[in-house]
Amino acid sequence: MWASVGAWVGAAAVGCTGTIGMPGDVDPTTPVPLVCGVGVHGGPAPLRRLTRLEYDNTVGDLLSDTSRPARGFAPDNEVLGFDNNARALEVSRLLGEQYMEAAEALAATAITNTSALLGCNPSDVGEDACAATFIEQFGLRAWRRPLTAEEITAVTGLFQAGRAEGGFDSGVALVVQGLLQSPRFLYRIDAGDPSTRSANTLRLTNYEVASRLSYFLWRTMPDDSLFAAAASGELQTKEQVEARARQMLADGRARDVIVDFHSQWLDFSLALSVQKDPAVYPEMTDDLRAGMVDAAVAFVEGAFEEGDGRLETLLNGAFSYAGEDRAGILMQPAVLSVFARHNRSDPIRRGRLVRERFLCQPLPPPPANVELIPPEPDPSRTLREQLALHRTNPSCSGCHELMDPIGFGFEEFDGIGRYRTEEAGAPIDRSGEIHQAGELDGPFVGVSELEERLGTSELVQQCMGKQWFRYAFGREETDADACTVSAIEGAFARSGGDIRELIVAIATSDAFLFRTIEEEGVAP
Repeated sequence: MWASVGAWVGAAAVGCTGTIGMPGDVDPTTPVPLVCGVGVHGGPAPLRRLTRLEYDNTVGDLLSDTSRPARGFAPDNEVLGFDNNARALEVSRLLGEQYMEAAEALAATAITNTSALLGCNPSDVGEDACAATFIEQFGLRAWRRPLTAEEITAVTGLFQAGRAEGGFDSGVALVVQGLLQSPRFLYRIDAGDPSTRSANTLRLTNYEVASRLSYFLWRTMPDDSLFAAAASGELQTKEQVEARARQMLADGRARDVIVDFHSQWLDFSLALSVQKDPAVYPEMTDDLRAGMVDAAVAFVEGAFEEGDGRLETLLNGAFSYAGEDRAGILMQPAVLSVFARHNRSDPIRRGRLVRERFLCQPLPPPPANVELIPPEPDPSRTLREQLALHRTNPSCSGCHELMDPIGFGFEEFDGIGRYRTEEAGAPIDRSGEIHQAGELDGPFVGVSELEERLGTSELVQQCMGKQWFRYAFGREETDADACTVSAIEGAFARSGGDIRELIVAIATSDAFLFRTIEEEGVAP
């Protein structure tokens, strides 16, 4: 039986790697002038494998299964700070085996309650008719679009092979296994509608738009309402998509995505596993780690539910959890603990956090001839004094001038995010400075003042737009995205930095609703 699944899935996988292209007489190498406001500016649409979170959410909604098997899968690699980047989501041999094992286990559980799974009773309508109904309905939801006649024939063959070997339930189980192991389940495939081709651009189908919305705003498959909207052509215009996006943002599932974005952007969930020297921080227990993450989650939720969801509020607002009251996301102990050393604070990491995550200014790796040994705590000298070498060593000073002065402004917080007033017997020096950041350049004192400046910065606003773009599209912005990025940043600025309006702007952008025809690749 299992050989039948392997052969069918293998055949289905042919041509489903790389970037999708579409046949036709359009020469995709012909440059299209980039004039914003004129024409449509789609974007690349690489194949995007479901992340572990998306896999678990999807099988949970598809099969009402809460086992979350993807927690045991090989971890997803991160690119640009996020785990859903298409370039990083390859399928190793190990992961392929884990998909097979998960599909078998999920199918075995699903057929223990066939009445909930099938949507029909084979005793009433006959096995073939019930199987046909199941294949059509379950296939639509599993692959997030209606199956073609050829696909229905192939899946029906799976059912018949399984039934011949073990009866009706075995046939149903084999269908579930086959659909869950297919690239059309494991990948999000945005082929576009060939009938909408204009120059080198295709509009996505209504079903593809539905999937983009659901995985962007809910990190799972479309629900019945989205499928119905796709079937009736109600995701055709930008106005329709905007209305749907706002409706989805009001759903509780969007709250989890907003938390997920901020958790990945600032890595605060890593506080659960961050290791600290017990001799220096004996209070760093598992309970404290969990409390730190809970506090960070509560802060983000508060900024959107109690606050106005604006960038400035995220950086300056005060929302308490379990007695903690700290203004701004950068003061959260989970963030401060992750961006610190095991036995002390770390101005370098904290400064780099601001430079790369808030300013979108990536720093190069250190020179190969530089010995990367951080100084151990010295009770006779402050860390600022110990790191003074960075400012004088020509091999180090270029990059460290961009990080250390920002990070020194965090020195009021120790390696687990506790507030402190002195170090090495001397009062804490909270003074910091930003260099080579345009409008932000200049001195500041303490994290609170830094957050105030970041919260009203046009540069930070633009960077936040890029971060959400990367999270939404699973890729880095390209030159071809210049008009889309400009439009998104403009909408974000006009809203006063409202992150929800930024999300809506992304969901209604050309790059979200259209895709360019790539030079290389194959049709799905």
